[in-house]
Amino acid sequence: MTRFTGVRYETEFKKLLQSHGYYVLNLGQNEAGDLIAFYNSHPIIFEIKSVKGNEFRFNRKTKEQWKKLKTDQQFAQVFYAVKFLKRGWKLYPVPKEPEPLRYEEGAPLDL
Repeated sequence: MTRFTGVRYETEFKKLLQSHGYYVLNLGQNEAGDLIAFYNSHPIIFEIKSVKGNEFRFNRKTKEQWKKLKTDQQFAQVFYAVKFLKRGWKLYPVPKEPEPLRYEEGAPLDL
């Protein structure tokens, strides 16, 4: 995902959260997680990804992000929000290992 594409989907997801009453902030590019949302004062960190196929696969860069996100779970709920192009959004808790996130295994976006 290019930075422009990433920002596009981050913005789309941010607006979706805001439309359901979440207060949402963008995190810096060097942080694990793209957005932090607050609902009833509870923080939730989202790492936004997009894929054309039916699964998101981790590479070297995203494995490093995964390690940081595992640590962040001590402070907030953490999820991957994956945009499957032409199919929609799915949510995943941070997996124990960086294994593929498959469309059929994700939770529907139920805000």
